[in-house]
Amino acid sequence: MTDIEKITIELNPILQMDNEIQRSKFFDFIDNIDRYLYGRKMKNFILGSLCVLVIAPLLDEFLEIPDDRLTHLSTFFFFIYVLIIFLAWISAWRDDNGAWTLKRAKSRIMTYIEAIKDTATETKTNSKDETLYKLGWGLFFFSIGWKACQNLSIFIRKPYESITGLQYF
Repeated sequence: MTDIEKITIELNPILQMDNEIQRSKFFDFIDNIDRYLYGRKMKNFILGSLCVLVIAPLLDEFLEIPDDRLTHLSTFFFFIYVLIIFLAWISAWRDDNGAWTLKRAKSRIMTYIEAIKDTATETKTNSKDETLYKLGWGLFFFSIGWKACQNLSIFIRKPYESITGLQYF
């Protein structure tokens, strides 16, 4: 065995531990951002969706900004926001030591199931008008979010197509 192989074997656990520490620091940073956004995620998501879909395109049109730069910029910031929220959701599946465990995953899944059951039970006790009102608002916000996510897919797809020369749609 050569000296390089010996050093590699000796350093492998250290390098692996260093990767775990870096990953933990990254998700701790994401958790800090998530704590700051606590209670404001949905409001910010809807506001970002409206900026991407309505405000930025209108400003691009009225201010005659070339190449829809405000729309691209707002879509980029919305993409970063969605990415942070997604990573925070993934980070929430860790235990107190920062490790992902099957026990923690089962606990989170059971929490989601209980929340869905509670929502379904609450819907049964509402009047028909209140249920339709909530359903209408929910579908409205879902459609805005869906359209904004479509805009994100175009934001990601266009540079990929220009780099690779492949056209998917």
